[in-house]
Amino acid sequence: MKPWTINRRGYTLCTFSCMVLLLILITTVFFPPYGSRLPTSLQSKPEQESAETRKIWKLPPMDQRIPINASMSLTPEDEYSGFHDNWTFDTDRDERNFHLSPKQCSIAFPKFYYEIERAVKYRILKGLGRITEQDVDITWREGGGEILRAMIYDKQLYIIDVEWADHGYDVPRAIAILHSINRAVISYPGKLPNIEFALNLSDWPLDPDHRWPLWVFTRHEEDPEKWVVPDFGYWSWPESFMGEYSELRHEIRENEPSWQHKFPKAVWRGAIATNELREELLKKSKNKPWADIKSITWDDKANLKKIGLTIPQHCNYKFVVHTEGHSYSGRGKYLLNCQSVSIVHTPMWLEPHTHLFISEGPNQNIVAVDRNFTNLDSAMKDLLTSPRKAQRIARNSVQTFRDRYLTPAAQACYWRRLFYVWSQISFEPKLFHDVKDQNGQRRRKVRGKPFESFVSEFTLPVKAES
Repeated sequence: MKPWTINRRGYTLCTFSCMVLLLILITTVFFPPYGSRLPTSLQSKPEQESAETRKIWKLPPMDQRIPINASMSLTPEDEYSGFHDNWTFDTDRDERNFHLSPKQCSIAFPKFYYEIERAVKYRILKGLGRITEQDVDITWREGGGEILRAMIYDKQLYIIDVEWADHGYDVPRAIAILHSINRAVISYPGKLPNIEFALNLSDWPLDPDHRWPLWVFTRHEEDPEKWVVPDFGYWSWPESFMGEYSELRHEIRENEPSWQHKFPKAVWRGAIATNELREELLKKSKNKPWADIKSITWDDKANLKKIGLTIPQHCNYKFVVHTEGHSYSGRGKYLLNCQSVSIVHTPMWLEPHTHLFISEGPNQNIVAVDRNFTNLDSAMKDLLTSPRKAQRIARNSVQTFRDRYLTPAAQACYWRRLFYVWSQISFEPKLFHDVKDQNGQRRRKVRGKPFESFVSEFTLPVKAES
């Protein structure tokens, strides 16, 4: 009987397998996990948004019985880097960079997300629990309109339901805001959470009982349950003297005179019927040498042609006055694109950038006046006799708003941070629902209509007969 011998191929395979197993054992025992050995630029780190280190929270299990609490994360993890360790935001290069990573968004716009964090912390402090499917229902607004319900699922935007108003003003707003949301979705190369939400299209939340956690363009200081979002104007505002947002920014950049060549006056144009504060502005500025403040009538074409001003023409003045309208001032963000001093009365209606107003100190970027403009005259006299101070405020305004927090890129970052934080305190939406076909057979159907189909098939809603 021949002695037993090991096949050479079998021996090689056996030896190789043993070596692989030995290597795995050594790596597991003696080396740290792979993630901890990544280059620092690829590791997820807590966001540094101020000198004070923020507490980083972790998300509890998605169990409806477990209330949201302070174990929640408000900062998304970076799943891709896309930049070097020394990356900084450059306005000329990045103002329309819509695919910034979460880390880049934190570096570029560290103070922008106050309203998002405030809203979720309010729910925590009040013990309101997670947002449910009932919370995003909009049937309660039937007949009132100005609201839509939408969903983002696998990076696809769906419109679930819309309630239109008879006046029709909510239609262009809806189209514009959905385009803005969709741009923030499709421009991002990483993953996004699946969410469902209700978006208010009115100047007011229209929720006197403060019940619904709506996404709104503005909230009153007494509406803490609302979630403030960038308004439709960051896409386009189809009204006189407005237009596409980036186009306005380019026109301002090309035509704005130097500080020395600007008119040394305060400018304002608007309809006074929308807010009694505007009447006060006209009264307090009447016959003042520093004032170019006039009321206009939007339906009077001759009046508009005579005294109307485009947004870029406002930038020809050293001082621009902000006033609230029906609620917030939709034009306020446009005026903040001027290298001018913004004169702002005490606001009651808040936008995503309102908390960035600084009214004193070396970083002052606006001039705050009383809500009824009582001290407007004294504020203007101080500015006119302190030209260096006025120019410094204007420069600070540009650095804060035009060149950073009001760039199109900042709005995309804000939207995606909202998507993430909302997902942390909300239910997981369902993509499909059960329907019966014409033969009575049950089948699965996608909820809502994809954004692309919604806008391409859109027809104006039929107004109810009076």
